[in-house]
Amino acid sequence: MAPLLRQGIVLLLLCVGVSVVLDGSVVTQRQTTGIVIDGSVIDPSGATLPGVTVTLQQSGKTLSNTTTGEKGTFTLSNLRPGKYTLVLSLSGFKTKSQPVTLTGEGPRLALAPIKLEIGALTEEMTVQAASP
Repeated sequence: MAPLLRQGIVLLLLCVGVSVVLDGSVVTQRQTTGIVIDGSVIDPSGATLPGVTVTLQQSGKTLSNTTTGEKGTFTLSNLRPGKYTLVLSLSGFKTKSQPVTLTGEGPRLALAPIKLEIGALTEEMTVQAASP
């Protein structure tokens, strides 16, 4: 192989390697910006609750929402320091609001399991009497 061709290939590989390293560091930085909230939701017996709607609000405005997975866990990411309210809801359970303050002291906030109380089940029944 000619020395000039060999130098060209080495230079090309070096450029590709540098761009991959730079691109990887940018992706890593994007993934770690902001604060992350990790949590789980349980019922009164301590069993995990999948399918819970988790909404993050600030001053009554919805900023983010997600649903708990099959293990009852959720993650909210790319958050800034501030005061928020988590609103958790699932059919058959009482909706729960929980204040959360993010101080920016750490990249992740792991919440203690949040317990949803069983809601009042209501039934509507219509009774009609027949005329004699």
